[in-house]
Amino acid sequence: MTTASHMPIGYVGVKPFTEDGIYFSTNQMDDVRRAYKETPQRLGEKNGAVQQYENAVGHFLEDVMTAYKDDYQGRSLDDLSIVVDSGNGVGSLTVPKILQEAGATVYSINDDLKQFSYGVRDPEPTDKALDGLVAAVDELSADIGFAMDGDADRIRLVEGSRKVPGHEVLGHIGASYAANSNVSDGVVFSINTPAFIKEYAESHGANAAYTPVGAIFTAKQCLDDQVAVGGQVNGHMTDGCSDKTPYSDCSAFFSLVLGDIVQETNNLPRFSHSYTRRSHRVDDPDSAFRAMCSTLNRFDDCQSTSQTDDAFKAQIGEGTVLLRQSGTEPVLRVSVESETDTTALQERIEEEVHRLPSQLRLTH
Repeated sequence: MTTASHMPIGYVGVKPFTEDGIYFSTNQMDDVRRAYKETPQRLGEKNGAVQQYENAVGHFLEDVMTAYKDDYQGRSLDDLSIVVDSGNGVGSLTVPKILQEAGATVYSINDDLKQFSYGVRDPEPTDKALDGLVAAVDELSADIGFAMDGDADRIRLVEGSRKVPGHEVLGHIGASYAANSNVSDGVVFSINTPAFIKEYAESHGANAAYTPVGAIFTAKQCLDDQVAVGGQVNGHMTDGCSDKTPYSDCSAFFSLVLGDIVQETNNLPRFSHSYTRRSHRVDDPDSAFRAMCSTLNRFDDCQSTSQTDDAFKAQIGEGTVLLRQSGTEPVLRVSVESETDTTALQERIEEEVHRLPSQLRLTH
């Protein structure tokens, strides 16, 4: 499969998928690289073929709408007006159309594919990149707005002037799936999702679990265990309701689901918990990660811990601390959550960071 990319040039490459529609794992990619290096054949020695998938967008939207109506039991969005900011990416081909088909009044901005490379806004739907969407929602008196990245595998929600955090979106989707899906009440969240989000989904009947960080893990869990939905705090979502393959990171499908949730609740309930995240640039991520894990384990009020290959979570006093290595840069991320203010616990963690050896250099 070849796909457009909005990543820096150093990250652009081939993204292979298995026949189940799941990204290749690191081990599978290593096998491919090894086979390529050991095989004397080179590109051009064999003739391949190019196949044109006629009406791909139309067939895709039909499948999405079927999954929304039958598997999720979604409703008409007749009462909603929505601004869609596709970032001049491929989401402009699907998201406005599917929302209109569901009955919503749709206004599109940044929907010219020819303008994508000109940097109208940051291609990632960061908080700063949402400023234009917030202004459009206000100017058009719309109910909500959606923003996507360039390849439409992340989605962010704006409600009024509020940029709804990605972890809150996960909580509402998890709770809604438990109530509406007739396929499964299973929900999987990446381990960097705040604990109170998982607890919120569970309080609404969801059977929730954690996966390692990365869309490949949530998609594979959906497929292997017939889990209804998987999500990442950065906006990646996977619908496991399809009887074919998971709709991995499908902005078209989840724009419908989020519209349904907003229409039902009128205004999304807000979470009272405090949640902060800081990033620390490091020379040796592995050593820094292990050192901080050992430090948290020695805290007198460390009540419980859980760990995956790249993340460590600890319950400390009335708060929770998550350590995670970035998958794309030499950075250690430290997230702190609490039912009350996180300032005291965050400062406590910062003190321990400063005590670490010189391989951990502090930058926020």
